[in-house]
Amino acid sequence: MKKGVAIILILAVLSGLAMPSFAAQKNAKQDNSLKALNQRIEAHAYILASLNEGTVSIAAQRNADEVLYPASLTKIVTAIVTINQVKDLSRNVTVSKAAVESQINTGSQIAYLREGETISYEELLYLSMLFSACDACQVLAEAVGGSVKGFSKMMNDWAKSVGCKNTHFVNPDGLHDDNHYTTATDLLKITSAALKNSTFKRIATATSFDYNGSTFYHTNRMLHPLLDDYYYPYAKGIKTGYTKEAGNCLITMAENKHITFLAIVLKSVAKKIDDKWIAMSYIDAKNLFEWGFKSFEKRAICGAEDVLGYAAVSGGATIDIPVTAKSTASAIVPKGAKANAFRISFKMDANALPAPIRKGETLGKAVFTYNERIVGSVPVIAGKDVKAAPLRMVFPQFDSYIADKPVFGYLAILLRLFI
Repeated sequence: MKKGVAIILILAVLSGLAMPSFAAQKNAKQDNSLKALNQRIEAHAYILASLNEGTVSIAAQRNADEVLYPASLTKIVTAIVTINQVKDLSRNVTVSKAAVESQINTGSQIAYLREGETISYEELLYLSMLFSACDACQVLAEAVGGSVKGFSKMMNDWAKSVGCKNTHFVNPDGLHDDNHYTTATDLLKITSAALKNSTFKRIATATSFDYNGSTFYHTNRMLHPLLDDYYYPYAKGIKTGYTKEAGNCLITMAENKHITFLAIVLKSVAKKIDDKWIAMSYIDAKNLFEWGFKSFEKRAICGAEDVLGYAAVSGGATIDIPVTAKSTASAIVPKGAKANAFRISFKMDANALPAPIRKGETLGKAVFTYNERIVGSVPVIAGKDVKAAPLRMVFPQFDSYIADKPVFGYLAILLRLFI
């Protein structure tokens, strides 16, 4: 189990930081900005999170833990489970009669796959993620899980493995079922985990895909310049969804100014604007992104080999060791913040590091938080060599023992020079 290690903070490392409050901080200016944002968002639930060097940090949210229906956002899990289970995505599978018939009279989006048709796993993934084809999802479920029930179990097991607490799937396509649900919080865990897979990211962020003589375009309208009501130049992927019960749903990314935001929009609506019906999930995502890029910035936290603190050593010639950053690290932070709410903590394997320790040895990682929200992390290494001291290894309480015995006086100091 990972344990925290007591350290002495080196505040000079942070002197260049000026970080404002996150959405939850009680700061009048920021509260007004968030309030104005919330007034523009039609979705019942949403999350805006930054993705930076493996760190996921929530910038704003509403009703994030409320259980809702995901509709075709489900297909994110269908895709990543398939990618994890199938080693060769170029392999072909055969479309079954059951997969085709499962979509009859459902009103679902389909790619019109035919019984007996052969198609590769990768082609099925593109059709599922870009075009939201429910028949492609059924074929994947049968091929990977043996059945929809078997595949749904695999989906639920994977969701639990990434930390989901309020998610349950009963099908691979997201067609409505009262027992098929999730939350914005869980969808953040699902999507951020899936995006770590390069194959998933490549498929989920493609804008179009050619198959069998036809071009299938991503259903995310923010990606297509000709759709000027929706187009957003910084948007990338990932998945759209809609059912009557779920409303308009969307998960998408935007990259600008070296910052990546992920927007999760659940149960949004359609509104008539200037005699046109507009799916507001896309407008919600755009408003979230614009607010995020306006309110946050990317800043350096530390440089490589910066001393971040000192960690205790057991059985060594010294009682502590400088802990340094293995590489540079940055964070996505609100603009104009105060550094006194910024903290560093270490995550290591023990409360005291056992000697001997070699300079450059990886010790764990440093986690940077702002107002109790994680904003960055960096691997940490030993700043110097520490030799083992035999007496301290046998008697690890030596230093605390002599500290309580002032009669030793200078003898205790001399002993420390040799053990």
